[in-house]
Amino acid sequence: MKSLLRWGATFGVLVGAIAFIPQALALPEEQVVQRLRTVPVFMIAKADGGVLSQCIDPTNGQQINCDNEKKVLVTPAFISQRDAQTVLQRLRADNPNDGQNLQVIPRSLAEVYQQLEQANREKKDSVAVDFLPVQQQVDSALALLRQNGRQVQQFNGVPLFVAKFKSENKYLTIPQGEDRVIPFFFDKEQAIALLDRFKQSQPNMASDVEIQVMDLETVIQTLKTSNDPVLNKVLLVPSRESLEFLRTLQPTQPNSPQQRPNQPANQRQNQPQQRQNQR
Repeated sequence: MKSLLRWGATFGVLVGAIAFIPQALALPEEQVVQRLRTVPVFMIAKADGGVLSQCIDPTNGQQINCDNEKKVLVTPAFISQRDAQTVLQRLRADNPNDGQNLQVIPRSLAEVYQQLEQANREKKDSVAVDFLPVQQQVDSALALLRQNGRQVQQFNGVPLFVAKFKSENKYLTIPQGEDRVIPFFFDKEQAIALLDRFKQSQPNMASDVEIQVMDLETVIQTLKTSNDPVLNKVLLVPSRESLEFLRTLQPTQPNSPQQRPNQPANQRQNQPQQRQNQR
């Protein structure tokens, strides 16, 4: 079994698993890492610097004794800093003595990805990360899928929202420097704001564009395995909450995810004019 990337809706609840399967990369490894570097996730760290983890039975997702040979050591990684802080406060209330030594720390998605890839190469089958999405965004993803006729009861993963043309297999792009990129948003609200600006600037095309939802795992796997040149345009846009939190840390946290120049989350999103083919 490969090292697992685990997805859940609440802390400690595992609802699925995927493995990063080594294949011929569609994008060079450094380009995949570059696209993940600006995305923060939040973990709970102990006083010694190690991150808080649980020993889980991979067959049922239940917590087990760490002496069990079948265990998978699972580290929760929160998409929302607020969610991480909420869990931290609960841990401190349940165990005041040990809890006071815990803190929430940011890590880039690229760093987590590289650690999982290294575990993959070393054939470590007992290391996993449980990515915990924002429940509001999961609810938005489910509502969007049902609105589009999908009969779904749950969304397993971290939802991403992207604007796409209905009549053509193309994505809406925005400028970044001298290039144009396809933004995939962690917040539906950011995707809606982009769509509204496009509709105002191109009212004759307003009815032809919609918001679609994908999951983060699928996007990462596609970056690794697809030969579609459109992948060079993919840009993961962190939530406003994440960006605001990271600004409070700079420059005191050198390992924190750094915001790219011309990050479209807060600038130059007023020109969503072009399309990008999806092949």
